[in-house]
Amino acid sequence: MKQKPLFSVKPKFIPKVVMMQSLFYGFFGALFLTVIGGLLLSLLTMMLGFLGKIAIGNIFWGCFLLGIIGIPILYYEIRRKNAAATRFDFFEDRLSFSYFSGRFLNRKQGRLYYRDIVDVVQNTSFLQGLGNLKTIELHAPASAYYEPGQKFVGIAIEDVPMGTGIAEKILDVLDKVHAEYRDAWAADMQRSALAEARAAEDAASPAEEEVAEAEASEDTADLLRAQPVIPPSSVPSRDTQEDAALESAGENEPEDNAEEEPQELEPAISDERPHHSGKDK
Repeated sequence: MKQKPLFSVKPKFIPKVVMMQSLFYGFFGALFLTVIGGLLLSLLTMMLGFLGKIAIGNIFWGCFLLGIIGIPILYYEIRRKNAAATRFDFFEDRLSFSYFSGRFLNRKQGRLYYRDIVDVVQNTSFLQGLGNLKTIELHAPASAYYEPGQKFVGIAIEDVPMGTGIAEKILDVLDKVHAEYRDAWAADMQRSALAEARAAEDAASPAEEEVAEAEASEDTADLLRAQPVIPPSSVPSRDTQEDAALESAGENEPEDNAEEEPQELEPAISDERPHHSGKDK
């Protein structure tokens, strides 16, 4: 299904304005044709041997009359046909155009996206001012639309009537698209920044773990250096420790008895007399 444009712009053809333009360009074109064409025809006449039959002045006057009459008529017809075939269709995101470059027979068709348009300039020439017309220039440096003699890269919508609000419509469409593009660009930048931050965190996690492991290893090494190293052979087992404790206790007991002074036993006093057996008698 063919998409319908939001609005279309066509140049306004004003016969009197185009006639004045044709006379203006026709005059300078006639001068150029008189000088260049007259010299070439004069040389050709001399080479063919007709110099005595045709006056040099008549050759130059003929070129001037041909230019002053023929060039304006040709220019007028070209402008009329070009104006009828020129069209600019404005869609939501792009401009579709069909026009003739240089106001001659070079027809161009294409499209230009609004995001590539960086500036809009309106100007009016002296001859356009006579017909209340103006030119809207859509500057797009990133595009390939450039005409010989054109001072900018982009599309020129010529002979737009003033006071019709066309320029305002174009500016509104461009401002809307550029605002959406800026918002989308800002959102993309934010998402990209978040993604980079997550990637940086993910990349930093293994490094942090390695640093933590290295710190733990250093702490363990410090603790080992702080404690004395006991050979395994000098560390008794549990049974050996118990035996050693018993032996030490046994060794300590005689020493304690030796240190104690011996106590003499006193004879017990009793009323009983000693009993003498019969053998003693």
